[in-house]
Amino acid sequence: MASLFIAKIKNAYTEELIIYNFWKYGLGKVSRVDFEPGDAEYRSAFIYTEDSWDTELTESLEKDSVFHLHLTHHIDPPTTWTIIKNPNPLPNADTSMNIHQLYIRLKGL
Repeated sequence: MASLFIAKIKNAYTEELIIYNFWKYGLGKVSRVDFEPGDAEYRSAFIYTEDSWDTELTESLEKDSVFHLHLTHHIDPPTTWTIIKNPNPLPNADTSMNIHQLYIRLKGL
């Protein structure tokens, strides 16, 4: 599974908006987004695909270790996401339990 990382993304960008933007710019089909808490305005995002990413994206990551996605459609002011390879991707969880059940199991309750 290929995974990418955006260190600083506005909290307003939901999983659905990230999936949409990757589709809109032809970067690849996103299968999952994991967020890491940040501050009141920004957080981090780990983006996963079961397929492969766009050739331009992967070539840029191989050559420069970074890809800059300039979001320009209907965004004022335009925004740029700085994307790198995720150095520590997490595998998909193989469970039918929800977050509450997992929490209880991890706590040993």
